[in-house]
Amino acid sequence: MRDLRTGSTGNREVRGQRATPPQVPARSVPRKSYEPSFPALDPSTFGTLRRLLDETVLADTYREFLRQTRRRLEAALNAPAEQDVAHVLGHTLRGTAGMLGAAGLARVAAEFEAESLPETRFRALVQETLRGCTLLEAALREAHVAL
Repeated sequence: MRDLRTGSTGNREVRGQRATPPQVPARSVPRKSYEPSFPALDPSTFGTLRRLLDETVLADTYREFLRQTRRRLEAALNAPAEQDVAHVLGHTLRGTAGMLGAAGLARVAAEFEAESLPETRFRALVQETLRGCTLLEAALREAHVAL
């Protein structure tokens, strides 16, 4: 914009160089609470499984994994939270999710294995993992896996 009094555009030159405009800090876009900061599906692992398995077997594998995971998580919500239950649940889920390339679920499941997991954190992790199952389902549909 031109300054009417001086005729200047506001850009100052310093020793023959144009001054750079001031840097405006980028606004951080808040993440939706249900979106993890990591991908739901690791493309490398998924690509390997897709090459190795028939499409029907691949779909059945993920479908069964999601069904069993949801069943176990819902059962855990209805049972008293014991550290051993949380540890076994987390260990099993982390290993299977990692093998299937469900990176988001594997990372959340690792938290179940923490010692002295308070009841409120346990319940929050179960809910987060259930949301992770939904995100994994969406990623699989996007990858054209018929669930």
